[in-house]
Amino acid sequence: VRRVGHVGRGAHIERPRRHRRPAARGLRLPPVLGGDRQQHHARLADAIRFMEEARGADEKYVSNLFNLARAYFFEGITFNKQEWIVKAEKTFARIVELDPSRTDAQAFHGAILAQMSGGRDLAQFMRGAQELKTAFERTPNDLTVRIVLAFVTQSLPPEARAFVGVQDPVGDLKFIGNVLDSFTSD
Repeated sequence: VRRVGHVGRGAHIERPRRHRRPAARGLRLPPVLGGDRQQHHARLADAIRFMEEARGADEKYVSNLFNLARAYFFEGITFNKQEWIVKAEKTFARIVELDPSRTDAQAFHGAILAQMSGGRDLAQFMRGAQELKTAFERTPNDLTVRIVLAFVTQSLPPEARAFVGVQDPVGDLKFIGNVLDSFTSD
């Protein structure tokens, strides 16, 4: 039996280990974002609603806030909804306030600030860049921080990359690839 997902405080969903990959057993897996887009969007909306209700019950439960902020972020970038990006920014800011050790939240917050600057608000871009740089300096081996950093640096002109502390954007992608290659799927 192997843990596959965290349900709540101390609870985990478990499933028996499989010895062969699904494709080797002749099973077809549905594409992650394929299929009925409306159905996926409805599920995301339900998940956001449940996490917002949980936030109402405990406004300081950082794990829920982190998942909620990421859902807001996904909704915003996937469906080009600026109001959801603003919600994500505020939620990530709250997480960093509650738990300054969450460099993953700090990286997301920095990325959102840099993106929201739109290349016009230098002060906001610099705040975002500093948060990204600080998150990376504090936890250079954090996979989430490196993924966020890699995506942000790909959209920055080379002269702006130094502000987030990146000298080698390809090195970030290699780091991510090496970590992902180390996972097993048994």
